[in-house]
Amino acid sequence: AETRALRRWFEGKGAPLQSRIALGAGVQLGGAATSPQALAQTDLLLVDARAWSALGESGRADVMQAVRAGMGLLLRADAPLPASALVTLRTPGFSLQGGEGTQPWSLPAARLADAVALRARMGAGSRDAPFDLVQAEDAIPPLARRAWRIEGADAAALSGDPLVGAWRAEGRGRIGVWTLLDSYQWPLHGRNDLYSDLWSDAVATLSRARAIAQPVFAGMPRIDERLSICGVRDDASVEAPDG
Repeated sequence: AETRALRRWFEGKGAPLQSRIALGAGVQLGGAATSPQALAQTDLLLVDARAWSALGESGRADVMQAVRAGMGLLLRADAPLPASALVTLRTPGFSLQGGEGTQPWSLPAARLADAVALRARMGAGSRDAPFDLVQAEDAIPPLARRAWRIEGADAAALSGDPLVGAWRAEGRGRIGVWTLLDSYQWPLHGRNDLYSDLWSDAVATLSRARAIAQPVFAGMPRIDERLSICGVRDDASVEAPDG
């Protein structure tokens, strides 16, 4: 269910997406590749605990090399992991321990919105599913998280809460560990806005940085004086003060 919700969310954002889901006995759905060539073209790799273990040492080494070159990695640590699968994730400043059992997690009260904010965030809805304030004000269902402990000087919180997950830098890329198990419940309860907030922050934090060069102004802009602008894109336009 979590995978389906994530796929639906990415597709709704218009993000190009490839997936591979192992069904056992060598059967799999989708054709997403994890070869070095494919990873070099990937902005963010999301992988669950079972798939991360199944990559093996060689496959995980390829992923880490891609991360050092700028790719983002988000491990959905939804199950305990063997020590061999944790070696490449840990550093002296990033400790990953535990993973046995689950714990409840609820959205901090400070992040809940009032009625006016809810209408602004969620919109008017549609003819078939108009905005429902009563439903929007219902208690937000608590989620479950895998009981990982992520600590260290290099660990930064994902989505504003270290219990949700943490990330660290690796070369030019970033590695994140995600502990929540069932965030798909929020869209089912009509709170797509909260679900989007949660995942947008994590994806934006970890994805490969693709910087767009900004124009450079040579000299001090002054009225009636010529000014050089370097690095202007072909589709740039100029707007007069009167619009």
